[in-house]
Formats: sequence, structure tokens, C-alpha cells
Amino acid sequence: GTVHTYFRSANGLWCTSVMTEGNRKGSFFRARLTIQEYGDYRVPADSFIYLRRVLPIEGRSLRNTAGREMHGALTLGHAGQRGSVKWTTSVFSQEAGLFPGIVGVPTAASVSDDGDPRNVGLPRFSIHHIKSAVNAVWLRRRGWLQADVGVQQNIRAERIRPRREGYGPLPDTDRAYALQNRTAQATVRWHAHADGSWKWMPGASVQVMDHSREGYELLLPAYLQWMAGVFLTTEYRPRKGTTWSGGIRYDAGHYRSEADSAAIWNPGEVLAGYDLRIPRTDQRFGAFSGGLGWSHSPAEAWVIKWNAGKSFRPPNAAERSINGVHHGTFRHEQGDGSLRPEHGYQLDAAVVWEKSNWLVQWSPFASFFSGYIYLRPSASFSTLQGGGQLYRYTQHDALFTGGELQAEWHPADALHLELAMDYVFTYNLETGLALPFSPPFRTQAYAEYEWKGSEASARVRRSYLGVRITGMADQWRTDRNENATPGFILTSCQAGADIRLGRQVMDIRFVWSNVLNTRYMNHLSIYRQINLPEQGSNVSLVVRIPFEIIQTPFKL
Repeated sequence: GTVHTYFRSANGLWCTSVMTEGNRKGSFFRARLTIQEYGDYRVPADSFIYLRRVLPIEGRSLRNTAGREMHGALTLGHAGQRGSVKWTTSVFSQEAGLFPGIVGVPTAASVSDDGDPRNVGLPRFSIHHIKSAVNAVWLRRRGWLQADVGVQQNIRAERIRPRREGYGPLPDTDRAYALQNRTAQATVRWHAHADGSWKWMPGASVQVMDHSREGYELLLPAYLQWMAGVFLTTEYRPRKGTTWSGGIRYDAGHYRSEADSAAIWNPGEVLAGYDLRIPRTDQRFGAFSGGLGWSHSPAEAWVIKWNAGKSFRPPNAAERSINGVHHGTFRHEQGDGSLRPEHGYQLDAAVVWEKSNWLVQWSPFASFFSGYIYLRPSASFSTLQGGGQLYRYTQHDALFTGGELQAEWHPADALHLELAMDYVFTYNLETGLALPFSPPFRTQAYAEYEWKGSEASARVRRSYLGVRITGMADQWRTDRNENATPGFILTSCQAGADIRLGRQVMDIRFVWSNVLNTRYMNHLSIYRQINLPEQGSNVSLVVRIPFEIIQTPFKL
């Protein structure tokens, strides 16, 4: 097993994770427990801007962004000559504060320092997630049958100080949202043994999702959704170094949500009626998807690949039915029950050259989506109290293209150099603009020097020192009503060592992110809405200590 602990300076985070596992005559277990706690985040800024109002950030610390987490998992199983079976269950629990600057209309008082950097006050959210799954493999003469069955339950609650909506009464609870989602799914695959140059794998899957809601605010309605699919994949190797692969799948499903209304109040807390906020939705869908791929190695140093495919994705519950204030994102999100399924056509390739101390890989791609579903910022603000800007789910035909270029060079055994670049170009065929939330061009350069000790006698088996520089370009290709974001350059460094402890090896790592405490904004971050920069200089210390227990059988 291992004991893994780490610390981060930007928010005073500490985490400890303990894992142990064992195996005896094919029966095995694995258990892990992780506990994490952190304080308010610090940023390299003294203020932020909302609706042209400048609000202070006292002590450069974001009030009420502390939190705590706990995660436990247990796996039990047995593997034998006829197959294997294992059962895994896990529990995840999290409670964290929400920065008051992105919930409701912020004021200087609401974002002022509360004097306790580890306090989790209002507004805050909590998540409790339980999952249990069984994975089984049954070996047969002509192949093996694989079955995966699982259930999970996710409960999310958001607590916000109660406030009046118009002339309505003050809610008697601080629970704004209480969303509960229960999911059950199963997948069965048959892995047929290779028949000459061919491999086959047919299968089927099914998923059922049930969602319920409580709380004094509306966001997602209660809904029930099921999906089922059948598929067939195959692989063909006509000769060494060449592989063809392909597959076809058909999916069908049904989505049904309940209508939800908000009360309308007259002066004196007199109920005047109800406003239909979320209409009832009842939709069925089904379509084919598939793909074909080819991989070839024309020479020892070269590998060439390409894949072509057709995808299908029905709109999810939020895209269909959400209509309310999404706290923590500072926006009102609105779904559309008339959205049709999204169909995509993709083509991607990869060229890899690896020889001696060099590795170069180029991976371009291009995609066309018919009815691409996305969240689009509108030119209006929500009529709901504290709703912020209104974002609507919509769909348009769209193009995606771009790629990634990566090169690694080892000029000496101890020196490692790496350069990577990636870019995604998006284009809305109906508006002629970019799609919102498109990532900018990124370049990363990394250099690492390594010292190696003797495998047999040295106490420090390996140590290293590395420096990484990340450059993000300006992102001016934005959709209407979306802010542009200037580029930035970040520098980070890391150092580490593997230290021998008897038969075990302890791993120590030191990471210093944003060494120069650069003030920058992430184009994809929710904090971009209020011109709030990302966290500043952050020092992390990670220690991983393994342990081993060997039991010798004995007789009484």
C-alpha cells in the first residue's frame, strides 16, 4: 500500500490518502481513504469588476472559497481459471463555499473578509455521491464474456441565505436547490478469439436515469430518461504493421420531464397564480453512429493513423429543460425543449516519428456538426433576482478544426526537452462567428535534468529538476456578448527525488506554479465573467510513502 500526502500554499490545502491492497490465492481486495481540506483561495488582485463597479478583495483572498472532501473506495474480488468477478463501491462527499461575488449581486460587504480563511459559510454547496458496480469476466473456449453492471446516486444541495422574490414570503429554509439523481446501467460484451486476422466484439448497453428536485428555487425539473444501444466492433490485421478497425452502433432512448412553475405574488403576500417556467417535455430519439480507422507502420520509425467517424448525441437534461440561476457561474441558464439530436462527422489523423533520442507527433483533426448544441451568451440579463447574464442553449451547424504538435528530444541521457502546441478553431456556419468558450492557442516548453544513483546501494535512486513555460495566446475570436481574453505566459518549476527506505522507495515532489505571480485570466473560467484573475503563486509539496506487509501462512 501507500500513504500519499500533499500541501498547497495558495489555499492552505492539505490532503492525506491511504491505500492498501492484497491478494491470496486469487482472492483480492483494494481499499482507499482520502481526506482533503483547504482554505480560501488567494489571487494576485486587490479588486474585481462587476457591471462597471469596482469591488475590493481584502487581503487578496476570496472570501468563503474554503472546503473539505472525503472519498472512500473498497474493491473485493476473485480471479480464477474460468474468469474473474469484482465488486467495487465508493463514497464521495464534498462541502465547499461559493464566493459571494458570483452568487447574486455582489456588494462590498458581502465579499469582505470574514476573519476565518477556513470557514465554510453561506452560500455553499454539498455533494454526496455513492456508486457500486460489479465487473465479471467469464472465460469460454471461443472467447470471453464481459459484463459490467452498476448503480449510483448523486445528491447535490446549494444553501443560500433566504431572500424575498418580489412580494412573496421569505422562504423558511436556506436550501435553494436539492437535486437527486439515480442512475443504473449495464453493458455486456462478447470478445471473440481472433479468427485468423479478424477480431470481433458485439455488445449491448442500457442506462436508466431518474432525477428529482426540492428547494425554493427552480433550476432542473424532475425527469426520467432511458437509453439503450447495440454495437459491433471489429479489427483486421492483413499483415504485420497494418491494422484496420471499425464499428457500428445504434442507440435509442426516451426523455420525459415534468412541468415546473413559479408562484406569482401580489402585494401583501397574496398568491396571484403560477408562471410556467419549465414546460413538460416528452421526446424519443434514435440513430446510428460508427467509425473506421487505419494504422500503418511503413518503416520502423514511422506510424501513420487516420480515423473517420459519425457521432450521435441527444440533448441532455440541462440542454432541454434547465431554466434558472446556476449559482457559482453567475448566470441564468435556459434550456430548449425543441432541440434535436446532434450529429457529427469527424476525421482525425496522426503521424508519429520516433528514432533514437527523438519523438515527433502531429495530430490534426476536422469535424462538422449538424445541429451542434452549445450554451450561448445573450445580450440580455435575467429577470430573476441575482440572475446575472442570460445564457441560452441553442444549436447551429458548426465546424471544428485544429491539431496538436509535440516534440521530445533527449540530447543526453540526463536531459529531457519537450515542446508542445495545440489549437482549436471553431466556426459557426450560421453566424459566421466563433463558438463561445473556444480555447486559445497554447504552447508549452519543458526542460528536465535528471540525476540517477546506483540501483543497488544509493539512498537517492533518482532526482530531477524541471522548468515549464506555458504561453496562451490572446483569444479575440469570440461569440457575440462574450468577452475577449488577453494572453499570458506562466512559469513553473518542479523538483523531486526517489529515496530508498529499506525495500521500498519514497517519492517526494516539489512544484512551484506561477513562479512570477502573474496576473492572468482563464478564458474558460467562470470567474472571467467578473474580471477576476486566476490564483497566483502556488507551492505544492507531495510525499508518497509505500509500505508492504507479507504474511507467511502458519498452522495452529
